[in-house]
Amino acid sequence: MDNIQEFYWGEVRWIEELNYNINIGISKIFPHTYQKPHVHYENEQFLFVLKGRGVYERNGESFQLKAGDYLHFPFNSQHATLNESDEELVDLVISVPRIIEKKEMEPSFLKKSDDFSILKYATDHILINFDKELSLNFYVVDNNNSIVYSNYSDYYDLDYSEICLEEDDLVSHKIIKKPSYIAFPISVVDKNCGYIIFNHLDIDYDNIPESTKKSIQNYFVSLSESISSLISRYSINKELMKKMDELQENKIEIRQIEHQLDLEKEKSSSMKVNYHFMFNTLNYIANLALSQKNLMLYDIIILFSDMVRYTSDNSNDLIPIYQELEYLKTYIQLQKYRYENNLEVQYQIDNKLLNERIPINCIQPIIENAFSHGFINYNGKKNISIAIKEYKKDNINLQVVNNGKSIDMSSLKLINEGLSNLDDKGLSLVYQKFKINFSNHFTMNVFSDNDITGVSIVFPKGVKDD
Repeated sequence: MDNIQEFYWGEVRWIEELNYNINIGISKIFPHTYQKPHVHYENEQFLFVLKGRGVYERNGESFQLKAGDYLHFPFNSQHATLNESDEELVDLVISVPRIIEKKEMEPSFLKKSDDFSILKYATDHILINFDKELSLNFYVVDNNNSIVYSNYSDYYDLDYSEICLEEDDLVSHKIIKKPSYIAFPISVVDKNCGYIIFNHLDIDYDNIPESTKKSIQNYFVSLSESISSLISRYSINKELMKKMDELQENKIEIRQIEHQLDLEKEKSSSMKVNYHFMFNTLNYIANLALSQKNLMLYDIIILFSDMVRYTSDNSNDLIPIYQELEYLKTYIQLQKYRYENNLEVQYQIDNKLLNERIPINCIQPIIENAFSHGFINYNGKKNISIAIKEYKKDNINLQVVNNGKSIDMSSLKLINEGLSNLDDKGLSLVYQKFKINFSNHFTMNVFSDNDITGVSIVFPKGVKDD
C-alpha cells in the first residue's frame, strides 16, 4: 500500500490495508504544531503513540499521552492533536470503517408491490437503528428520481436540479462521482432500483484523511449492498410464497418446505464471521507493543484475541458450563483492564452443574448488553453477579444481574416480548441459541427491580449435544 498524505501539520503514511478495508498507518505531527479538530466520519480509530508526547482531544475531552499510551476514537468522533514538544509526534493509526448489520425481513414487507414502496421499506428498515448515529447528509432516489429517504431536516436545503441524475446514470450500475456528490447504485441482479446520493459539500471532503474518505465510501457501498440484499430476499420470498400456494393441496411437500425453512433459520443464526483479518491485526499490534515493552497493552491484546477467537464460533452447539465460564473470565478480565477498580464481578456457581451442557457463547452477550445499556452514562461502581444453580431438581437457573440503570415497566414489557425476534444480536441471539437446543422447554425473562436489572434463564439438566 504505502500511500503518503501530506498536510500542514505533518503526514500520514498508510502502510497496510487488511480485509474489510481496515487501514494501518503511521502519523507524524511536526513539532509545535496543532492538528485542527476534524471528524472521523463513519470510521473508528485506534491510536498508539510510538514516539514523543502530545495533547489529544476526543469530542472536547483532552488526554496527555506519551510513547506507549493509546487512545480509542469511536465512530464519528471529533479529533484534534497538539504537539508542543521539540520533536515529532509519531502514532500508529488503525482505522476501521462502520459495517452495516444485516436485517431480517418482516412479513409486512411481502405485502408491498410497487418498486417505490419496496425500495422505501428496505431503506427505512436498514436505517432504523442508525438515524441517531449518522453524521453525513445523504438521500435515496428511485429510478424515477423520486426521493425515497433523506436525513436532511428540510428537503429544500437541496439544490435538486443541480445534482439530479441523468437517465443513463440510473441504469449504469456503477458509482458516479461528481464535483458536489457521489452516487452509489442499489442494484439487484440485472436491475437497478435507485441510488444513494451523498452530498459532500457539507464537509471539507477534499482535505479529510484518505482513510476517512475510504470509510465514507465503504459505508455507503455497504449500505447500498444491504438495501439490495433485503430487496433480493423480498423477491426470493415472494417466489417462495407463490410456490407454497401452488403446493397447498400436497401436505407432505408443504411439511418438507417448512422443515427446510426451519433449517435455513438455524443456519442463518449459526453463520460464522471471518475473523482472520482481526487476528492478523491483533498479532501486528501485540508484537509492536512487545517491542515497545508495553506489557500491559500486550496482555490486553492477547486477552482480546482469545475473546474474539471464541466469539467467532457462532454455532449453536452445547458445551460444558465450565468451558463457557473459562471464556467468560477472559472477557471479564479484559473489562477489568478497561474499568480498573470500578468493576466488581461475583460468581455463584453450583459445582455439581459444571459438566452440564449450555449453548456456546450465551452468557457474554448478556453481560455485554449490561455494559451497552445498563452502564451507559453510569458513573457508580459497576457490579455484576453471575449465578448458576439447580432449579426444581431437573432444571438449571442461569441468572446475570447488574446494578446499572433500571428499566421502566413499559420498556421491560417490550423487551421481553421482543426476545423471540430473529434479529441475530444481543439478547435475541441468546434466546435463539436456547430455542434451537431446548425447543419450548426453557424460559427467558428480563427483570428490573430495586436498583438491579438482570436476565434469568431456566433450562433442563441432562441434555446432550447431538
